[in-house]
Amino acid sequence: MPLTDLQCLNAKPQDTKYKLTDAEGLFLVVMPNSKRYWHFKYTIHNTERVISFGRYPVISLSEAREKRLAAQKQIKLGIDPLIVREKEKQLAAFNAANTFEPIAREWHERNKYQWADRHAACVMFRLEKYLFGKLGKLPLAEINAQFLLSCLETISPATARRLLQYCGRIFRYANVTGRMQGDPTLGVVEILRRPRKGHMASIDIDELPDFLNSIEAIRFNVSRQTYLAMRLILLVFVRHKELRKAKKIEFNFDTAIWTIPAERMKMRLEHLVPLSQQAISIIKELFSLNPNSEYLLPSNHNRNKAISENALLDFVYLAGYKGKMTVHGCRALAMGICQERLKIPFIVIDRQLSHVPESEVRRAYDRAKFWDDRVSMMQRYADYIDEVLPTHPTQRSQNGTQRTNQPTTNTAITVNSYGYSARVGYQNASFTQPLEVGPFPETSQGHRQPYQSLVEGRDNISLQ
Repeated sequence: MPLTDLQCLNAKPQDTKYKLTDAEGLFLVVMPNSKRYWHFKYTIHNTERVISFGRYPVISLSEAREKRLAAQKQIKLGIDPLIVREKEKQLAAFNAANTFEPIAREWHERNKYQWADRHAACVMFRLEKYLFGKLGKLPLAEINAQFLLSCLETISPATARRLLQYCGRIFRYANVTGRMQGDPTLGVVEILRRPRKGHMASIDIDELPDFLNSIEAIRFNVSRQTYLAMRLILLVFVRHKELRKAKKIEFNFDTAIWTIPAERMKMRLEHLVPLSQQAISIIKELFSLNPNSEYLLPSNHNRNKAISENALLDFVYLAGYKGKMTVHGCRALAMGICQERLKIPFIVIDRQLSHVPESEVRRAYDRAKFWDDRVSMMQRYADYIDEVLPTHPTQRSQNGTQRTNQPTTNTAITVNSYGYSARVGYQNASFTQPLEVGPFPETSQGHRQPYQSLVEGRDNISLQ
């Protein structure tokens, strides 16, 4: 006779375990410690086997009968329910072990060799900051598009899209290595907020004279090296990183060529920069400022490292162009001037900017370097800047009278809008423009003394 819920509930423990039979091989085992378990006895392939369905009353009588019915269907198809159970357990254990964080770190380790060190560090930083806290301990098989979307929606649109790309590559790696099936990132990009498209701020070409005058007006509020670096990047069309980490060995004054190695270029292709006479003049002075460093623009704190990323940008901000101009904007400014003022063909400018043709066909066949045209363009562009601002230091050699720095007394160094200068520009013998002097600003006695000390000790400033 089949069991009832009351019989199962009132079953008392005995000194040894015993069983209460239901029907068709299902029975309840009552243990001496009062625990009760459902078991199902069946025969498959002439072999008698027993499978457990769980503990009573967690698994009720009706649920145990449903499990028995499902097992009987499998047996009818020649499938052993016990083997199916073991496979499910192993798969669950496998999925639990394959969580997002260790797989992501494994993917990162296998791919970082093809990335620049800084990019590899940036990828891992983003994963640790934005994803590992929420997804790190989750099995890959349990991460779906909805959960992924909820994690990314709290991040800025640009960063979220970049992280989604990382996730897609991680999941595809997990697929290939047999740790999961499917890709939960599919379709998510269509739902994510789109970042605002834009370019680095750059002034209009008609604003160049004002910009150059602003730079000249504050040149003594920064180091001579920073000022020259700003003037140089206006002349060479390169990206900020390409100039910031430039080494002296890359410059050839005999051929007037700067060779930028492929590892520092965005497209990982070696790039040649023709140097105008004005650019060579500035570079030679930079060489003389730091003769013991391999870098063209070494850090003030460590001559074995390049200047900081923000040195030139801070200079632009100090000139009053925050939000209106960036260091990268010098490239857009140069392109505009060469096209509109100098009437140089776009293809020549584009090659000098080290842009790669978008079309794969064009990349394969368009190998023209336009070298002679680029050499001419760089010199014409430098001459144009001198025409815009004749007092630019590259015009010194054209001045009728050579001017030198003269000792000054009772004078104050140029100060910024805050009433003081944290960094003082220094001079060397090759710089022939006079120091700009004037009376001390009306400041407190506490501010006046540092000015006087700096002026009196100016001649003792080391150029190393």
